[in-house]
Amino acid sequence: MLSQIDDGFEVAFNKSFVAIQSGDWGAAEELLLIAERLCRDTFEAEGASEAEIEEEVAVIKTQQAFVKQMRGDLDGALSDYRNVLKLKLRNRAVDAVASNNIVTIRKDRDVLDSFKRLKNIDASVLSDKLSPAQQEAILTNRALLLCLLNKTEECRESLEVLKKQFPSSKSIADIVVLLAIKDQSAAGAIEQLQGDVSVGGCLGLAHVYLTEGQVLKAAECIRSIEQLAHSPGTVATLVALYEQAGDSASAQAVLESALAHHKAGDYTSEQAMKIREGDCWYKIQKKQYREAADAYLELLEGETAGALDRDLRLRSMASLVVALSFCDAEAAEARCAMLPAVEESGVDPSELEKQVPRSTRLAAKFADTGDKKNERKRAAKSPEAIARKRARRREAHLANLRARPDYNASIGLVNPDPERWIPRKQRSHGKRGRRGRNRFVGAQGAGMGTEKDALKLDAAARAARKAESDKPAAVVVSSGSGIRKSKKKKRR
Repeated sequence: MLSQIDDGFEVAFNKSFVAIQSGDWGAAEELLLIAERLCRDTFEAEGASEAEIEEEVAVIKTQQAFVKQMRGDLDGALSDYRNVLKLKLRNRAVDAVASNNIVTIRKDRDVLDSFKRLKNIDASVLSDKLSPAQQEAILTNRALLLCLLNKTEECRESLEVLKKQFPSSKSIADIVVLLAIKDQSAAGAIEQLQGDVSVGGCLGLAHVYLTEGQVLKAAECIRSIEQLAHSPGTVATLVALYEQAGDSASAQAVLESALAHHKAGDYTSEQAMKIREGDCWYKIQKKQYREAADAYLELLEGETAGALDRDLRLRSMASLVVALSFCDAEAAEARCAMLPAVEESGVDPSELEKQVPRSTRLAAKFADTGDKKNERKRAAKSPEAIARKRARRREAHLANLRARPDYNASIGLVNPDPERWIPRKQRSHGKRGRRGRNRFVGAQGAGMGTEKDALKLDAAARAARKAESDKPAAVVVSSGSGIRKSKKKKRR
């Protein structure tokens, strides 16, 4: 039965690795499906329990999820990884691989949960159950997550572990650069990366130099990478950096060195053709039209003309016409006639005009009626528009003052009023002072009524009158004989 297992699902599973290494994801997925089916059939025939079957199938399911991840089906891969983790397998290596791949799918999302997943991987599992490549990937991801969590000290400790176990890891330079960006300590990153001659180290050092604005040093770092020195991407980057620094001679030297390198090897390769086309276009950008035309003619009619594909030939012919138009108009016209005619369309031009979306400004002009017109007027009187208008008027006024013959540039405008742009009523020196602010001023012609009102408001006068009224008054005693009785009227 064991021989049947070895000749069955394990063979299909191992063959899937060959397809994965060659990038044939379709064949790999098909082989893994066969391996899963054979694995289930084999263990069911042996009478294994469902848990034992799932334990064996989990390895295949994890590999299927990896293939989905590589094919771009991230949701499907994430679902498969989570289903594997739900099984609580005895094989902790499968859990470690699934957890790490979940982290790679999430990238910078759910960073804390991702870090917990990698932190829970035992050191024994990491060292004994996983391959060196898997160990390096997990240690790298741990350091990156710590950096994203702004735990820079712990990230440095994790980086030291990575350096100790995998000193030639390509991720070391990336983590150093990321730490330099987080800590804003470019000097420390430069000190660490200066002795690293690997591709990653040189590229990381160039990145740090660029963040510091040292363009020429960054270009020299990239130029020192022999493995990449003559690739189209490196050449284009170096030319752009030297042009940014104003060093056209070095940019031209980079192009000439790359052309000589490819001419000594295969001058018809795809990389060589891209660099030759870029050299021609660079000459046009530098207004070296005759040299550009000669380079395009060599590309189109030289010994290697047969290696041009259709698109490159068409682009080169059109660019040759552009170069000749500046130095030889007749030749440019003759070459222009050789270009393929533009295919005419039977679409009515008026229909095309209707399909073109109107610009917002033109649409607002046609729809400027009713409420929209009022809204536009209100928008025109917005504070921002008024401020811009005042700023323009201020600049014009200052320009006129500076243009006067008595203006002295060393002195500038003599004591300008800082509040001259504020409305006159709102200026501080135009407001009433505090003196006499509470003085009562009645209406004109109010007469005695106004004086009475003023007396009512005079607190001192009221207090004096109250003091007078509080003094004891003299008691008047009258005798009874003094009381006059009212006489009753007699009835007549």
